[in-house]
Amino acid sequence: MKLDIQTSILIICVVYFVLHGAIWMVLRGQKNLQVDIWAGSGVLSGFSVVLSANHGLVSEFLFYYVAPLLMVVGNLGRLFALRMYLDAPQKKYHYFNLVCATVYMAWSAYLHEAGYPLTVVMLLYFSYWVIGCLDYGVVGYQIYKKHRYTGGLLIAIAGFVFCSTLGQRAFAIYAGWGSPDVYGATWDQGVMIVGQILAITLSNMGFLQVFLAIKEESNLKVQSDLSKSEARSNYLAEYGQKLQVLIDEREEMIRQLILSNKSAGMGALAASFAHELNQPLGAIRLNAQLMEHQFEQMQMDPLRAKEIIDSVIKDNKRASEIIRKLRNMFANPEGVDFAPFDLSQLVIDTLDLVRVKTKQVNINIELDIDEKIQVRGDATQLQQVVLNLLNNALDALVDSGKSMKNMKISLKSGGNFAQLKVEDNAEGMSGDIKDSIFQLFKTSKAAGMGVGLWLSQTVVRGHGGLISFESTKGIGTTFLVELPQ
Repeated sequence: MKLDIQTSILIICVVYFVLHGAIWMVLRGQKNLQVDIWAGSGVLSGFSVVLSANHGLVSEFLFYYVAPLLMVVGNLGRLFALRMYLDAPQKKYHYFNLVCATVYMAWSAYLHEAGYPLTVVMLLYFSYWVIGCLDYGVVGYQIYKKHRYTGGLLIAIAGFVFCSTLGQRAFAIYAGWGSPDVYGATWDQGVMIVGQILAITLSNMGFLQVFLAIKEESNLKVQSDLSKSEARSNYLAEYGQKLQVLIDEREEMIRQLILSNKSAGMGALAASFAHELNQPLGAIRLNAQLMEHQFEQMQMDPLRAKEIIDSVIKDNKRASEIIRKLRNMFANPEGVDFAPFDLSQLVIDTLDLVRVKTKQVNINIELDIDEKIQVRGDATQLQQVVLNLLNNALDALVDSGKSMKNMKISLKSGGNFAQLKVEDNAEGMSGDIKDSIFQLFKTSKAAGMGVGLWLSQTVVRGHGGLISFESTKGIGTTFLVELPQ
């Protein structure tokens, strides 16, 4: 019968090796730390059973110290691997198991070295393993409660089998029913061996089922995420197309508003330029009449003729320059064209467009413009911004009724930005106007469209710049445009 018990204990060793080794081999392609810990710990426990099953053939040191240590380490490793299935912090469980194992190993060593009977040593051994295997039931139930995996239930049952069969063995030794001998042929020994084989099998089946279930869920989640990502990508692509259409429509709307805003002031500008053009055209006409008269009288002096021709050419250039500026002002570009240009010259040219009006209403203009300040952008759009600010200042000065009407235009390079200021000493703005000055279709002018400042802000922001203002009632208003250089 002794050989039968020893063989049965060796069967437990085979079960440890076979089941954990099989899991290790089947899942080795996963390269998973949890699998490595579980399978490696089971193999350690198998080696422990080998030493325990050969009592008398191995040294006392291997039997009383190495074998229990291998079993303790193997058990701790498997419990650690099981608790990796749970997301919540597990430190308190790991600490509890480690403390119990440490106390057991120290106590067992003390009993053996102090010469206590084998009955006491074995009673401590089986009593500890009731506590040591209790966590299988706890962690198995937690896994089942969290995920509803069948494997969690199998692990919990394995924990119950471990504890109940080891418990009855400890109780039998304590009550004197069972033999403390490792190979004792008693009924409690048989129950324990059958329970160990069953519990080891159930725990391995449970571990494998939970691992595969989580893997399957992970694969399904990846597939779901890929499907969602694909759907999201399709949606974003469709949304991007619609957004591009809206952006194109917005750009076209801005372009049309710029043209409309230009057209709104075309009448007044045309009248001013007609008056301005009368002077060079009248001079050209008089000089032409003078040359005609002298040719008829045959009194044309060559030097005098050259002076007249030079005067005609000068007046012609003057008229051409006026027409050029007017044509640039009312150009109809097909799209936004960002390119480097001289902002200083643009401000001066734009000022020339309104200079006739400033003379008519007796406005004093002070200029402080640095030469050749280069910016990158659409010159036509930015010229409209400058013209809007100049016209707003002119209108405010005309409406103010002040005898001394002053406007200051400055353009400086401030760090990485070109800073354009348009200042006037008109009446300033009231609080309610300040809050809505950049809103579309909001205006304080009786004949205004409420487009100019909204459009100016849109254009400046589109160029990566800022437009702001300060206005004090009764003192005046200052607009500041900052454009990146």
